Amino acid sequence: MAETRKTTTRKKAGTSVSAKSPSASARKKKTTTTKKKTAGRPRKKRKSGGDLFSDFFSMKNISKQTEKTFRKMLPMLVGIVFCFILAVGGAIFLYVKYVNPYAFKLHPVERHLTGYSVYGIDVARYQGDIDWERLSMAKIDGHEVKFVIVKATEGADHSDPYFETNFVQSRKNGFVRGAYHFFTPGTVPYFQIQNFVRTVGNLEEGDLPPILDVEKADGISKAQLQEDVLKWLVEIERIYKVRPILYTFINFKRKYLDRSEFDEYPLWIANYSDSLSYDGDWEFWQYSESGKVDGISDYVDLDVYHTTLESFESLLIHK
Repeated sequence: MAETRKTTTRKKAGTSVSAKSPSASARKKKTTTTKKKTAGRPRKKRKSGGDLFSDFFSMKNISKQTEKTFRKMLPMLVGIVFCFILAVGGAIFLYVKYVNPYAFKLHPVERHLTGYSVYGIDVARYQGDIDWERLSMAKIDGHEVKFVIVKATEGADHSDPYFETNFVQSRKNGFVRGAYHFFTPGTVPYFQIQNFVRTVGNLEEGDLPPILDVEKADGISKAQLQEDVLKWLVEIERIYKVRPILYTFINFKRKYLDRSEFDEYPLWIANYSDSLSYDGDWEFWQYSESGKVDGISDYVDLDVYHTTLESFESLLIHK
């Protein structure tokens, strides 16, 4: 009996210990009860960046969100495209106007004249470095290049960076040379005259007279343009003691330089065609802007004198 009581006591003691530490089945039951209580509660939405990102790209909302974003960005995208087109167009315009006007002549017209014997070219920075030895042996439609007219100045303060080299090499290689000024409407004629005289200096015997290139009005009145051009011509004639040559396009001459005073100056007319129809006297005709001549890698303007070599030589400076 004593042994039995002892054993019973141990069991009770064991039972007492088990009450303090629940069995596995009790823990499972408690866990199941907890899950049931929480299962009915709505979960709080977390506002983390990760959830917003996932929501944006969810299959349910992506089309609406994309459309909304695109509508917001559309004005900005249109503005960017417009600015890009404007920038490219402006860059092309400036390049053609100030760097190389011959750059986009994709299909230049080759012109071949008959009935003329005195041929020449006019050059500026656009033609780049010229191989003068090759040019001295070049032919235009079987005729030697007799004269080279070189751009000297433009406006009140611009001079062509190739002028000095081209002007010196022209004479050195046996060409009759000439120098021209590109007239800038609206700029005081006196300053343009000084720019030309300062850059060109003295002309020598056998040179062509000074040449004035007038081909735009730039918004000033016709009367003002005529007065300013005449001031340049008259003053240059006084300085160099020779009547200068006037260069212009045929339609520009008819529209803006139609005063009788301009007919007193030798005319160098520009008209890119195989024939010239002009009611008046002219000395030179620039008939092509896309000629190819040995010694010059780029396109070059081609010119002819209207009659004989003897007549051409009588036009030159004689001291």
